[in-house]
Amino acid sequence: MPTPRIGLDRFFLVDINDSQTQAGEEWVKISMQNGGTLSRASNKVDTTHKDNAGFTSEQVVTKTWSATCEGFDNLHNRALKHLVDKWERTTVTDVEIHIRLITETGEEQVGFATLDSFDTSFGTNEVVTYSCSFTGRGRLNVR
Repeated sequence: MPTPRIGLDRFFLVDINDSQTQAGEEWVKISMQNGGTLSRASNKVDTTHKDNAGFTSEQVVTKTWSATCEGFDNLHNRALKHLVDKWERTTVTDVEIHIRLITETGEEQVGFATLDSFDTSFGTNEVVTYSCSFTGRGRLNVR
C-alpha cells in the first residue's frame, strides 16, 4: 500500500481582483509568496440544560474565515500596489481576494475579505518582505 502524500499536493496562493468594474474579474497574484494561512472558525453559544445528564452542549451560531500571506516584496507587483492604493484611497479597505488551494483537480476557493494589515519589513542586509492579513466577509465559495 503506498504511503499517503498528506499536504504535498496543495499550494496556497492569494490573488487580488484588480478589475475596475464591480462585475469584472481580473485576478493578479500577489508575487513571491513563501507562506500563508487559511483559518476557519466557528463561534458557539452554550446550550447546556438540565436534561443533558451533566454534559455540556453547544450550538454553532456564526462562522468566520481569515487568511494571511507573506513573501518577498516585489515593488513592481500589481497586486501589492493595488493593496497599498486601496488602503490609501479609502477608509474601509474592502478588497476582493481570491484564495486558491490548488489540488490536482484545480479546486479554487473565492471570497470577499477586508484587508486588516499590510506590513513591509526591510532590515539591514535582508531581503525586503511583506505580510498581509485579511478577514473574510461572507462565504468562501468553491468553484
